[in-house]
Amino acid sequence: WDSYLQQDNLYLSKYAQALAVLAARSTTTGELSWMLQEGLRAVHEHGPHENLDLHQATFDREASMTTVAYTSFLLQAAWGEELLLGYVSILPCARLYAWVFATAAATTHVAEGNPYRLIFEQYANKSVTDTAIQLERFAERYARGATPEMLARAQRHYDTAMRYEAE
Repeated sequence: WDSYLQQDNLYLSKYAQALAVLAARSTTTGELSWMLQEGLRAVHEHGPHENLDLHQATFDREASMTTVAYTSFLLQAAWGEELLLGYVSILPCARLYAWVFATAAATTHVAEGNPYRLIFEQYANKSVTDTAIQLERFAERYARGATPEMLARAQRHYDTAMRYEAE
């Protein structure tokens, strides 16, 4: 579990950067503000002090091959691709957590003494679903008027990110 949390913190540091890049490239101030807030939330996802002093050298030394590949994919999509592709690349993280934990909350009881109860409650929270919905709204806005070829690329980006989530 500790190894997962370490990789997740490393991932979240780059995910937050991707959110910030998309915020900087946003087309409305509402989107800019929301994305910057979401980036800060990602940095502090595992607590207010978890990623405050995370340096690139630490990431380079400790990130797994999957974490490096996934975050490189996210940052490339955010920096160098159409905004639609950036959004569909970051979306699987939020959508998968929202679905998994909402489904589990509806079908599973987590006992009081379970050491993972707080994490379960954190991700089963409605705010996680709301985040996924808002990211989907941004992606849908950028998808309007997109060519069939661009929509196919967007689907491939989404599928690629979802495969990284599974790893």
